[in-house]
Amino acid sequence: MMQLVAVILMALPSQPNEAEAVRNLDQALRNKDYPNAIKFADEAIKANPKSARNWFLRGVAQSSHGEHSKALESMNKVLELDDKYLDALDYRGSIHFKMGMMKEAGDDFDKF
Repeated sequence: MMQLVAVILMALPSQPNEAEAVRNLDQALRNKDYPNAIKFADEAIKANPKSARNWFLRGVAQSSHGEHSKALESMNKVLELDDKYLDALDYRGSIHFKMGMMKEAGDDFDKF
């Protein structure tokens, strides 16, 4: 039985460790190292694509790096995964505001 488990584990594709990626992401955000924060967010998403938190942190890093359109896509994904993620709704409103999309920003803030 142990040999079978070892064979199965060896056959699995190696996935980045989500917890490690999130720790690295957090540190990169604290250091304002946004390109690496985005890279670590991508690793966390690869490890757990259904984590709204991972998508949210990616959007924060993207927006902080000036990639507002990409950040908007990430926040939309957060809200697709969890429509009650209020921080994402608030952050999406802020991104809309930064992009001059006042109606959309107002709609997001009204929902918040």
